[in-house]
Amino acid sequence: MAPLADTAIVKLRPANLLAIAVLAVPAWGLNPRLALTQLGHDIWTTSSGLPRDSIRAIAQTPDGYLWFATTGGLARFDGVSFTVFSGANTPILGEGLISAMWAAPDGSLWIGIVHNGLLRFRNGRFEKFEGNLGVSGDFIRALRTDSRGVLWIGADKGLARLEHGRATTVFAGGWEANVHVLLEYPAGTVWVGANNGLHRFEGGGERVFTTKDGLLDNSIWGLAVGQGGALTVGTHTGGLSELRQGRFRTLGPRDSFTSSGILALLADRDGALWVGTDGGGVKRWAEGKFSSFQTRDGLSNQVVRCLFEDAEGSVWMGTAGGGINRFKEYRATMRTMREGLPSDSVRTVQQDHSGDIWMGTPNGIARLEGWALQPLDVARNPRPPEQRVGGFRRRSRAQVSRGAESPNPTFVELSASYPSAVRATQWHGLGRFGRQPHRFSGRFDGGLRQATGPGRRAGDGPRRGP
Repeated sequence: MAPLADTAIVKLRPANLLAIAVLAVPAWGLNPRLALTQLGHDIWTTSSGLPRDSIRAIAQTPDGYLWFATTGGLARFDGVSFTVFSGANTPILGEGLISAMWAAPDGSLWIGIVHNGLLRFRNGRFEKFEGNLGVSGDFIRALRTDSRGVLWIGADKGLARLEHGRATTVFAGGWEANVHVLLEYPAGTVWVGANNGLHRFEGGGERVFTTKDGLLDNSIWGLAVGQGGALTVGTHTGGLSELRQGRFRTLGPRDSFTSSGILALLADRDGALWVGTDGGGVKRWAEGKFSSFQTRDGLSNQVVRCLFEDAEGSVWMGTAGGGINRFKEYRATMRTMREGLPSDSVRTVQQDHSGDIWMGTPNGIARLEGWALQPLDVARNPRPPEQRVGGFRRRSRAQVSRGAESPNPTFVELSASYPSAVRATQWHGLGRFGRQPHRFSGRFDGGLRQATGPGRRAGDGPRRGP
């Protein structure tokens, strides 16, 4: 490697080893069947200890630390608090405007700094690369090491490789040579997203894909490996494309990104594709459809510049002015009116024999079947005052089958109340709920009359069941 100078030593704090160990434990990713609003959502800003709220890159080193590149320095997170490295306490960082970052498998953290070149943090030391980087311009935009240990450097005016301490130029130019993203897939093949198309380096050769080959746009800002091993390409203004068997096809509705360009892509370990946008918040492609999370849902900023999945499976988002956001899956899953409940006030919960969960609210009933939440209308008689669901009780009812009685556990007793304090009991077969509704009329002496189908007249007097 070329000479490294301006070395700064940083001591690690043993007090945070527990937090580091927690961060480094492998886990499943976020459940793609959960709505984004059902995931745990956390935000960190300057009030939490960040040097700036504008985040350009996120990485995690093998020791478990999370690193955040900001416009005011480098922030290291141990799961509890931030340690900030800036020009004030680490002069080697200069102005501290971090533009790119990559955590290599050997423990090195490579850092690109505007106007100050390339740095490496390893074994508690910051080191600066003093040789020719092989690219002109002051803005390193992307860094990545490949499976052979070669560091690829994408800058605002070209691409270079750093191998055995020596940098060589791969291509150079003006605006069209601006590199935004780097990806190795599979081992030995490096993909480069630039303003002039998608570059593939394989076996010593190069091929460039453009709109002539089926791309939606030539400006490539995001790359990820999606489900089935397909390469997913995020263009700045054209949307998403998948490369399968040598052909590009559009992923999802093309107009999904017409009002907000793509800035970053992430394919998580459960196959969901996350998209950071330039003004449209974060989007997720899962289960064959897009969902979004924006400031109206709690996101701290509409511009999401970078995405990262940590060792726990949580997804981190760096924004342009809103600090850091994180999605994390908790053991308790929230379901509210946004996920289909008739009301956020749930007064009773019951499970039937098939495992479905029934919930009673002031605005009606909902059934949770697996992960699907289904609101169910409760038939109302126009004469009595509005009924309100009060409780459930499961009961078995004997039925005659081939001359013998056998228990039937598919009936639930639904207790309903009226504002006038009159109570009634209704019976429904759970297997038929919503398909063959019963109609009820209440009597203010406490009785209940029931008609089981259209046109049938209700009988007089209390009824004890269907």
